[in-house]
Amino acid sequence: MISQWIYGLLFIVLLYFAYKISKKKPNEKIPEYKDSHRPNKELLPNSFVDNKKFIYITNISQKEITNVAIQFCNMYNHDFYQAILKITPIKRSTFAITFPYDIEFANYLILINYLHYPFEIEYSPKILGWMPLTNEVQNEQETWGMFYIPSDDKEYDAVYMLTENNNSYKFTIGFDKGIPCTTNLIYKKAPLLNLNSKEKESFIIN
Repeated sequence: MISQWIYGLLFIVLLYFAYKISKKKPNEKIPEYKDSHRPNKELLPNSFVDNKKFIYITNISQKEITNVAIQFCNMYNHDFYQAILKITPIKRSTFAITFPYDIEFANYLILINYLHYPFEIEYSPKILGWMPLTNEVQNEQETWGMFYIPSDDKEYDAVYMLTENNNSYKFTIGFDKGIPCTTNLIYKKAPLLNLNSKEKESFIIN
């Protein structure tokens, strides 16, 4: 009787562990936006690059902007550092993202898009970006472009640009050149940012 009881108990234990093993997914890949792997810190840039690109975000908390910035960097800094974001609080629920080591135009667009559509974060920020225009961006001779995603967006993979003369372009993610489009929006002048006065409150996400 005792031996039968022991065998029965062992059988139950084996069934339990078989069940646990069957529930495991050893080859399940961590989603990129959760993968915090980074290259060697020695690969971080060490020389600032003067640029005037920035993104201005309102109606967002510090926790939210930190989380979405970490997600973005998880995806784009996995093999080498493509995005080093400096986040500066401007006022309550308002932040500026700047790029002390610059950022490629394509990644700038992707960041604006991702700020609108992050994984597993429910929020409703208002986001506008500004940067000086060059022929590399669009064959425009104007000084500044304003970047945005309209509130009624249904495409989810595009970012739009208005020039100072209200010429409008649509950039599909993955394509460096925009195509002319129409919009009811008008260009807004970039806000003046006194970031030096907020330096102590700034923080870097990479």
